[in-house]
Amino acid sequence: MATPNRMHIQNALDCIAAGLPALIEKPICDRVPDAERLVAAAEPAGATC
Repeated sequence: MATPNRMHIQNALDCIAAGLPALIEKPICDRVPDAERLVAAAEPAGATC
C-alpha cells in the first residue's frame, strides 16, 4: 500500500507494534524527530533500518 510521506511514521510504528514487516521508502518521515523516533522504536523490536 502506498501512503503519503506524512503517514509513514504512524504506519511504521503500528507495524512495529504488531510485529509486522514494513517497507518504507524515502523519505522515511517528513521531520527528523519523527525519523529518530521510528529508528528508536525499530531497534529494540529487532527491525532493520
